[in-house]
Amino acid sequence: ADHHHYHGHHLATIVPIVDAAAAAAAGDRARLDHLLSEVNELCHSFYQTSRMRLTSKLMSLVHSPRPFDARLAQNLVAQGANLNPRQFGSGTTPLMGAANQGQVEIVRRLVSLGDGGPSPVGGGGRPLVDATGMTPLHHACATDAEGLTDIVDMLAGACAGDAACINARDDA
Repeated sequence: ADHHHYHGHHLATIVPIVDAAAAAAAGDRARLDHLLSEVNELCHSFYQTSRMRLTSKLMSLVHSPRPFDARLAQNLVAQGANLNPRQFGSGTTPLMGAANQGQVEIVRRLVSLGDGGPSPVGGGGRPLVDATGMTPLHHACATDAEGLTDIVDMLAGACAGDAACINARDDA
């Protein structure tokens, strides 16, 4: 089914490209601009669909009970998988959920994916927060789940001393 989806998508992209070449040859600038805009939208849509699939694969891998394949996970991130997909409404991420539920291994896997790449905790003065302003560390501390100490240590270590990453809220 995926092959047909991609095949159909490629055809939908090729037709405007061929038409754009004809418009360019005919000197029809208005038609050329319209067709190039259409191709751009189709390519953007394809990219978003591909990124969603990569993200879905990454989250399945991270949450799998099987041994973690870090190399495959890093490859998915390098290809564009989103390490921090947001829950609609709450803005929570998989790391926040895992921290709140005391899922030490899931937190370990997600934090490890931030090494040398996009960080699952934020950083550089730009913390990762949900809709209420809570960081992954806040989510961990909002529970009394087993493994809390390990999770807090991992998250604090991933923040590498970035104060905004550790405590983005201003409750003063």
